[in-house]
Amino acid sequence: MAKTDRAVIKLLFDILAGKTGEISRVDYKPQKPEFDSYIPIRQAFLRAEPESVGVPSGFVYNLLSAIAGLPDANIHHFMLLRHDKVICEASFAPYRNGDWHISHSMCKSITGMAIGILIGEDRLSLDDKVVDIFNDHANVLTWFKKRDITVRHLLTMTSGIDFAESGALSGNHWIESYLNAGLKFTPGSQFSYNSMNSYMLSAIVTKKTGKSMFDFLKERLFTPMGIDEVFWEASPEGITKGGWGLFIRPEDAAKLGTLYLRGGRWNGEQLVPEAWVLESVKNQIGNIDRSNSYGYQIWPGAREGSFTYNGMMGQNVKVYPDLDMILVTNAGDPEVFQDGSMDKVISGFLDKKTGFENIDFMPANPLSYGNLKKLASRLEDGSYFNPNNVAGGWERRQPAGGIDGRNRYSSWNRPHPSKHDFFVWLSGRTYKLDACHYGLFPITLQTFHNNFTDGIEKIGFEYIDHVLYTLFYEGDTVQRIAVGFRKSLYSVVDEHGEHYTVGTHGEFTDDEDHNRVLKLKIAFIEEASSRIVTIHFNREDIVVEMDEIPGKMLIMGGLEFSVTGVIESNVWLNNSLGHGAEKVLRDAILATIMPSIGGTLIKSTEETKENEV
Repeated sequence: MAKTDRAVIKLLFDILAGKTGEISRVDYKPQKPEFDSYIPIRQAFLRAEPESVGVPSGFVYNLLSAIAGLPDANIHHFMLLRHDKVICEASFAPYRNGDWHISHSMCKSITGMAIGILIGEDRLSLDDKVVDIFNDHANVLTWFKKRDITVRHLLTMTSGIDFAESGALSGNHWIESYLNAGLKFTPGSQFSYNSMNSYMLSAIVTKKTGKSMFDFLKERLFTPMGIDEVFWEASPEGITKGGWGLFIRPEDAAKLGTLYLRGGRWNGEQLVPEAWVLESVKNQIGNIDRSNSYGYQIWPGAREGSFTYNGMMGQNVKVYPDLDMILVTNAGDPEVFQDGSMDKVISGFLDKKTGFENIDFMPANPLSYGNLKKLASRLEDGSYFNPNNVAGGWERRQPAGGIDGRNRYSSWNRPHPSKHDFFVWLSGRTYKLDACHYGLFPITLQTFHNNFTDGIEKIGFEYIDHVLYTLFYEGDTVQRIAVGFRKSLYSVVDEHGEHYTVGTHGEFTDDEDHNRVLKLKIAFIEEASSRIVTIHFNREDIVVEMDEIPGKMLIMGGLEFSVTGVIESNVWLNNSLGHGAEKVLRDAILATIMPSIGGTLIKSTEETKENEV
């Protein structure tokens, strides 16, 4: 078994065993800055009615409502542009217009832009060998085995290297580990999607420029394009991750789509060589190993000439040159590649003939445009109700207005009297949990950011000015989260020095035994994931059930190879559990993803008052 597989398996067992904190082999230090929503977007796109650029508002309305009605897409942001004008933008509550969002693998396409700039300046070529570039890391054996891997192979995901995303969990020295890894196949013979290829491209940029790729792109792309609120994580080696870890605003992501739509030009300046752009968006791999084609860190699309910057869970910049149109999405769906329900809906609208291919203007349609604006407004204020969307349809049919990003109190958030009485009783109570290795940070985010939980030891409650606060005691930190019952309220949580904005929406009901139940959806606004916490109150005890969105489907799919590897490599499991070993391990993983934890009252309002007396 490969070293990286063993690292993933060890991490998996550490999580199952209840170990918390620094369980990774990778050194952690906080990196992510807080997003500043008060910084305006420079060089923002003009806004326009769809008809003014030749698109029927009804077409846009139908596209947006079809996506909003999906049961599992969990859409966060939607932006549609034509002729360099935004004709529709909507953020789905509690997500907010103008916030940045994780891009996941969508940023690979931006890594390809950096490589294109270097190639255009003759500082690099497609046929340069990776071992020559990193000759200070390569020994004779490495050079012999990897001598055929080129920059082209990294760009097209055909390197054959058996050091994939899981390598990010195996230690601090990713370049060395990549070069020392085995080969799964002859370079260039197969397509095998591997984020560490993108990491090596980023490392090449650093080798050639003496700067991190993030700093290089700030100078060459981001600053000239007015992209100011952007952040890209680095590895323990100080290398920009390249294949993941980028936070960017949807409108700034649209700028990068426009850059390639215009052949690498922005405001008349050639930022990326046009020849590189044209080659990047073509299929560069033939039909090897996947029905989808792949360019230079870009996915060519089904519509002639179209292409996509794609990231898992629904992060997309889709470009349609013949329509002069760009669509940007952020979401939290359970899909790894661009083949989920949202992508199928978009394909049904934009990968076929639309009827406005050659139309640049049509008469205004106030009624149709008014309906589109109303739909976007309802999505943003949380009043849109999607009966199919269990994950994302919590905020529904509520009055507009109310609490903004700073949680100014409005009377509409005052709870029903029965809730009010219960919250008064609940205020000041603290419960100690029987197990304390489950965190507020979703497991997916802990893994992506190498930021593992200390575990929630206690849960407490405060009820102040008709606002309920839930307190999660996690390590040395108390996460104080405001709960909204008609609209989400916003808070900031501290995960080992990195601050994340969360929007929290609550539901309050009774279970079949007439016990009070508080259900919280804690959406990490800058991310694709949310934490679900359901608390059952039974006299002096509680039971806490936890889950995350996207959860079981995504995590179990990602761990498929690890589960198989554990079973195949662990003699004890095979001998003691036989054919049931895989089921036992899967059940244990599911219990970690969706735990049920008991809790006991350790402090109440009455006790506090007695102590004060």
